[in-house]
Amino acid sequence: MVGGAGESARGYRPEIDGLRAVAVVPVVLYHAHVPGVSGGFVGVDVFFVISGFLITGILAGDVAAGRFPILTFYERRVRRIFPALFVMLAVASVLAVLLLLPFELEDFAASLAASALFVSNLHFMGETGYFVAAAAGKPLLHTWSLAVEEQFYILFPVYLWLMSRWVPRLLVPLTAALLAGSLAWCILKTHPQDDQAFFFTPTRVWELLAGSLLALAPPRVLAPRVAQALAAVGLAMIAAAVFGFDARTPFPGAAAMLPVGGTVLVILACGGNRTWTGRLLSLGWLRFVGLISYSLYLWHWPLIVFWRFWRIAPPTPAETALVVAASFAAATLSWRYVERPFRKRALLARRGPLFAAGLAAMAVAVVAGLGAVRLQGLPGRVPPELLALADLRSDEVDFSRCDSLPGGRPCVIGDGTTADARFVVWGDSHAGALMPAFEAAARDTGETGLYLGAAGCVPLAGVDQFRWGFRTCSDGAEAILKLLAGRPELGTVILVSRWAFYAMGERYRGEAGPPVFILDPETRKVSLAENGRVFARGLARTLDALNALGRRVVVVAQAPENEFELPQAMARARWLGRTVDFAPTRAGYDARNAFVGGLLDAAVAREEAEVIDLAAALCDAIACPVEREGLPLYHDSNHLRAAFAPELAPLVTPFLPAP
Repeated sequence: MVGGAGESARGYRPEIDGLRAVAVVPVVLYHAHVPGVSGGFVGVDVFFVISGFLITGILAGDVAAGRFPILTFYERRVRRIFPALFVMLAVASVLAVLLLLPFELEDFAASLAASALFVSNLHFMGETGYFVAAAAGKPLLHTWSLAVEEQFYILFPVYLWLMSRWVPRLLVPLTAALLAGSLAWCILKTHPQDDQAFFFTPTRVWELLAGSLLALAPPRVLAPRVAQALAAVGLAMIAAAVFGFDARTPFPGAAAMLPVGGTVLVILACGGNRTWTGRLLSLGWLRFVGLISYSLYLWHWPLIVFWRFWRIAPPTPAETALVVAASFAAATLSWRYVERPFRKRALLARRGPLFAAGLAAMAVAVVAGLGAVRLQGLPGRVPPELLALADLRSDEVDFSRCDSLPGGRPCVIGDGTTADARFVVWGDSHAGALMPAFEAAARDTGETGLYLGAAGCVPLAGVDQFRWGFRTCSDGAEAILKLLAGRPELGTVILVSRWAFYAMGERYRGEAGPPVFILDPETRKVSLAENGRVFARGLARTLDALNALGRRVVVVAQAPENEFELPQAMARARWLGRTVDFAPTRAGYDARNAFVGGLLDAAVAREEAEVIDLAAALCDAIACPVEREGLPLYHDSNHLRAAFAPELAPLVTPFLPAP
């Protein structure tokens, strides 16, 4: 991530500063949700290679000269990293106290302590995935890469010195072997819904070692045409990753070889060779962005996250541009007035006071972070009634024990037993959210039912999905259909899901989180364009199967969606004195559900299904209100609160089996 300003043991290379700009700008644009830069996160991988190349070059030069100035090395690291980092952490902490609710501040404070100790990669690895919705609310998530670097540089200088002194001939082969081992582990550990490979230092070391090998290998002057071609190909490889990858790309894994390999080629081809790529990267404005790239990386993400917290509603394109501009301004100021004075020894010129100040900054951040955690996020900052409002995010039904994928067990609805059941609710988490409505209706009518299904799986036969990774849902659907075939007394099947999300693949407006791609035997390639066709086939397949079993099929049209995590968004708006209209429009709901609605209308016309219209109860002609008497109807952006759901029982009752 860092290193000298394009300086290696072989002198200043301006194109490396330009390459830093190529790395940091996509990261900033990706985090700002600028369309088109779907793989901007690979900029970090480019940084890792650059860092490994520059730092190893400096260390190797010292070792070759018979020196092992380990304290000097760490002094350079402290001067380069600590000042801007801890200024950013201080400012972020103030903003966190001003803008975050207690449970959010607790989370921030824990990450503050981890960031100060350079273990935030391990902290986030055990807490959340990089691409999941929750990550958008973590202002210090980006410090994971600094932690990876610093953990690497604790051991690497000692390794380099020992190998160079005792077995110099094995230095390059052993480093290459370590790279290969780390890469193999990375590929092995890159698994859907498992972020160990993304955040874990041993599975990222190969990217730093790729730069190290470049520095350790003897310099070569390539033939001009070869250098031109390699440099251009390398830059194209980076661009292909930036514009071609997205949140569904299994990463890092083998995919990371594209940006890493591209960076290696650019550095290799431009070293000692005059190439058009090198000239492009040496342009003044690119070099300047490269010079401020460390500060830009530090400042952009907290500014984006805290702006979203303050804004509450998703930012407009103009506001996004403003935040990106503010990030560049903050980075320039940080580079000019924080980074440079420390690096040029204008401040804390002596090593002893520098180390003492660095340790003191770490200690203060750790104590402040752990103190805020112990004090439960300083709840005294927020009025008690708003704390209670925000806590409604926990007002949800725990239906995880009911998941009925193969090996799971259904839950009973009503007061009877499994053997008494005469209807089935088959669905995803939206079915779980409506469980209190089905419970109330079942008890009112004396009926008993079963909940079948699984969170995150659309109740359609033969349909799988890819969200954070591939997930097999079709096996669960097959097991449910088999159960129904053996239980003819289960005469009514009620299907519940967030239908439009699966049919369209995209979330509602500015809602955070990845898209979902659905697949079936005819379509195994993830593509939003295919979602509608897969959905239509899956619905037809499911209705055919259920009708063939002689079941009454009822489909619950989905509840209106929102782009806000409503309890905390409403609490924050009142806390900050903001007026925010949280209600989606009825026209927006109708447009969002037009495709699914058309399929359901056709099914009703063919007498293949009946439909329960939730929007009739939750919307008026203009909007779909999301609160009642000052309380949210949802515990997040799309699931109804458990306390409210029973009010919908009258909508459900007519569709239960007749006594």
